[in-house]
Amino acid sequence: MCNEMKQSIGFLLGGLLSMSALANCPPQTKTIFKCTTTNHKILQVCDVGKTIQYSLAKIGQPAEINLNVDRHKAKKF
Repeated sequence: MCNEMKQSIGFLLGGLLSMSALANCPPQTKTIFKCTTTNHKILQVCDVGKTIQYSLAKIGQPAEINLNVDRHKAKKF
């Protein structure tokens, strides 16, 4: 796991919309959290305006997980 994760940005996510994007925030959006895991995967959480996007992908590969959640349904702690 990422050392930065210990700084506790956590999201309760509910809603799977897509599994095809790479683990990069879209242009004109804000990266909330990003780190590289010990097994060379990128974990990233993006503020996309009306939604929060969570993605996990091996470096240079399509995302294994790509979740988009309505902002009002996402909770951070």
